[in-house]
Amino acid sequence: ATPLYRQSGLSLTINPGGLVEGIWTGVQNTDWFDCGNWQSLTVPDETVDVLIDASATQDAVVDDASSEAAKYGGIAKCNNLTINTQTVFIQGDVNDILEVHGDLTINTGGGLDMDDDSKAIDGHLYLYGDWNNQAGAADFKEGEGTIHLVGTENQSINTNAFTETFYNIISDNSVLDGISLNTDVIISGDMNHTDGDIDLNGNNIEIQGTYGRTTGTFIGNASSDMLFSNAGS
Repeated sequence: ATPLYRQSGLSLTINPGGLVEGIWTGVQNTDWFDCGNWQSLTVPDETVDVLIDASATQDAVVDDASSEAAKYGGIAKCNNLTINTQTVFIQGDVNDILEVHGDLTINTGGGLDMDDDSKAIDGHLYLYGDWNNQAGAADFKEGEGTIHLVGTENQSINTNAFTETFYNIISDNSVLDGISLNTDVIISGDMNHTDGDIDLNGNNIEIQGTYGRTTGTFIGNASSDMLFSNAGS
C-alpha cells in the first residue's frame, strides 16, 4: 500500500502552539536577555507588553554583563510591564538599563529592585507611561537607581495610598502638565528637572538631594507642599 504521506492531495496543517510574546517564565535562569526565559523564545522589544505572573519560576535580572545582552544593545525593552509575582532587578551597575515604553505596574506579590545593598550607583529605568505601584512601599527598592520620566504624553505617579520614595529622578516630559502626582513623593537623591510641568495635584514632594532645573515648572495648590532639603541651583 502507498504510504499516507505519498498519497495525492494529502496536506498537513500546522497550528500555532499558543505561545505568547512577553510572558516571562524564567525556566532557564534569571537573565532577561536569554530568550529561553520567555514563553515565545523571543526577548521582547519596545512594542511587546511584558507580564510576569504566577507562571514565572524565577526573578528577572537586567544585567548588561550578560553574555546575551550585546545582541540587544545591552538595553532591556518592553511596552507595558506588569509585575504580578517575582521581582525585576535593575541594580549594581549604571549600565543596567530598562526601557518601559508604556506603563509600569507593580501588583501585590511583585517587586522592582534597584538596590544592590551598596552605595554604588545602580541602574536606570526609562519610563514613557504611568508609574503604578499597587503593591506596597517595600515592593519598590529604589537603591541608588535613577528613574527617567521621558514620556511624550501625560504621565502620572500612582500608589495604593502610600508615599513613594525614589532615589534620582530625571524629569524630561515636555507635554503641557506632563507629569501628575497622585501620591506623595520623596526623592532621597537628586532631581534633574530637564523639561516640562509637574502637577503636584494636591500632593507633597520632598527632594532630599540636589535639585537642578533646566526648564519646566511645578504646579501646586493650597494642599500641596514642596520641601527642598538640600536644594541646588
